[in-house]
Parts: sequence; structure tokens; C-alpha cells
Amino acid sequence: MDLTGAQKEALVELGESATGHDFMSKQVLKELLDLDLVYWRKPGELDFSPAGEQVYNELTGSAEKVWAATR
Repeated sequence: MDLTGAQKEALVELGESATGHDFMSKQVLKELLDLDLVYWRKPGELDFSPAGEQVYNELTGSAEKVWAATR
């Protein structure tokens, strides 16, 4: 998936933050919602979709860490 730098940064920050989504611009939030990478779990609570989780893992290398731990 071809994401902008701002979109990538927002996904990584979202995955590392337990404080919400106020750090990202409304435009980037809209773009991530439109790409179905995130969704509203409940009002004010943003979460990764399965595709968003996969992209987050690719961006942070988490997928490789899990794979290496199971070997």
C-alpha cells in the first residue's frame, strides 16, 4: 500500500499511543478511515482494522518479531 509519510507516522503513533488520536490532523484521520485502515470502535475510540494492523506491523517490523519468536 502506498501511504504518505504523514499517514505512516499517524499509524505508528496510533499503535504506540494509548491516549487517542489527537496527534493527527483531521485530513490524515479521514484518509486512514477512507482507506479502511482504522475504524471507530466506539465514539472517540479509534482502532486498527485488520488491514491497518497488518500495515502497522509492516511499518514497525512487528510481524518479523512475531515470526522470529515462533521459530
